[in-house]
Amino acid sequence: MAQRPETGTIGSMTSGLARAARRFGWGVGDQALSSLTNVALGILVARSLTVGDFGAFNLAFSTYLIGMSVARSIATQPLVIRYSACSNEEWRFGTASATGAGIAVGAVMGTGCILFGVVSGGPMGAAFVSLGWLMPGLLLQDCWRFAFFARGRGLAAFINDLLWAVVLFLVYGVLIVTNRSSIGWLVLGWGGAA
Repeated sequence: MAQRPETGTIGSMTSGLARAARRFGWGVGDQALSSLTNVALGILVARSLTVGDFGAFNLAFSTYLIGMSVARSIATQPLVIRYSACSNEEWRFGTASATGAGIAVGAVMGTGCILFGVVSGGPMGAAFVSLGWLMPGLLLQDCWRFAFFARGRGLAAFINDLLWAVVLFLVYGVLIVTNRSSIGWLVLGWGGAA
């Protein structure tokens, strides 16, 4: 005859499932926010720039995505794998290492972007020079997103991205109202908001 599990066991299973559901919910919410922000950014930039300038912006944004992928493979994915279930001290060490690596990737790629932008000139040059200065900060913001998830703090990751989105659209509103919606300013506003 099967025995019923003790009440304490059921309570801890329920509590564990509730924690997992919250973590999953914040992860889905954060990814949805990030995706919606990127779509809104693309629409706003497309409406503010000429076709050629929009193409230059997209090339700069694609370069950022490549930098983000490199930083994630070197820094944040190992952080999530190695430091998700550890002490606070170990997590701080892992986070410091990951954010340092992210900043280093951003500095190397940013230098390359600045050099490419100076050589290119025109709208493309303005986009890449602006991106180059901001690449370390952009990758640092992404590293913190993963550091929060590694620690089980999905709400903090969501707030991190929500603040970026709010500041980004406030900055873009100011740029559009003051008639400074050139490609250089739009890249600076996007990256500076991070």
